[in-house]
Amino acid sequence: MVNKTVVNAPRILVLGAGINGLSSAVCVQQACPLAQVQLVAEHFSPDTTSDGSAGFWMPYLLGKDNPDSERLLCLCEVTYRYMLELARSPLAGEVKTQKLSGYMLYNGVPPKLVAAAAAVVVVVVVVVVVVVVVIVVVVVVGVVVLVVAVVLVVVIHCTSSSSCRTSSSNCSSSSSSNISSSSCSK
Repeated sequence: MVNKTVVNAPRILVLGAGINGLSSAVCVQQACPLAQVQLVAEHFSPDTTSDGSAGFWMPYLLGKDNPDSERLLCLCEVTYRYMLELARSPLAGEVKTQKLSGYMLYNGVPPKLVAAAAAVVVVVVVVVVVVVVVIVVVVVVGVVVLVVAVVLVVVIHCTSSSSCRTSSSNCSSSSSSNISSSSCSK
């Protein structure tokens, strides 16, 4: 004869054999001793991610906007107590569980950091624009100075090679070697 309690026992499937899957399976088995708990995973210890990583646990996304925040907080409390009990048990070394204190410096990007980064970007853009404007001004001034210098050289060269005479009013050109000069007289 088949035992009715075994036939009617809930069948529970747990996916994953890492810290979360194994812990869930053990908790379910402890809460419901007659349940048939089955683990399904691609890898089992020592080849799970949990074996090679820290396996940190902490409440996540429990904001006021979450409609299930009270229920999730209750589940987090139960999970925390279970993990703490496991870390304090004689099995802690064997299952490599311990309690660590720590600080969560930020979750996501804090608004103040976003504002500071935006301010830095604005300052960098302003500095780049100022540098570009200064470079353009220096180049323009340089070109103007160069043009003025060329004009002055041409003017000085022309005035040094021409002489004004008051006695005659005609212009004569003379050429000696490869230099030509003009002289005007009035």
